[in-house]
Amino acid sequence: CQPAADSGIHPLGHWSDDVPADSAEPARRGYASEAVARRPDGTPYRVFLHGEAGPRIELVTCALQPVLQRYWATGRRSAPDAA
Repeated sequence: CQPAADSGIHPLGHWSDDVPADSAEPARRGYASEAVARRPDGTPYRVFLHGEAGPRIELVTCALQPVLQRYWATGRRSAPDAA
């Protein structure tokens, strides 16, 4: 993704317990969905939204929080082997 001109922040991230429900309100306010990552059953777990007058919003399921926090801290997606 490329930042929108004059958006200021790219993106504003938010952990979500319910990505489909939480993305519905920005959509009602004119934010368009730019990218959606889905589970095999089709349920969105990560969504990027952008409005004409605001920054991009990234909603990410809370279930990914431990994995992403570990990655940001260590560069690893999984815990090291205990061996």
